[in-house]
Amino acid sequence: MFTMPKRSKLKLPPLRLSTDETAGQRLARLRKERGLTQVELAAKVGIIQGLVTNYERDRLRTCRDGGKVCRCPRGLS
Repeated sequence: MFTMPKRSKLKLPPLRLSTDETAGQRLARLRKERGLTQVELAAKVGIIQGLVTNYERDRLRTCRDGGKVCRCPRGLS
């Protein structure tokens, strides 16, 4: 017998799907929403703070430059 899944009781913020936000802007927004500094995020991910700055300013591409950068979203969870 098929049953419908139960509604989640988690109180999550609304998902923003704006197309005008770059990957770097999104990274900066998520980091700030979680109350992390660039230094703290860099330490969680295993990179230096300067790289976080460069990714947030869209000076570097994300996820194509190296494996550690792909861990940024995990550092924000």
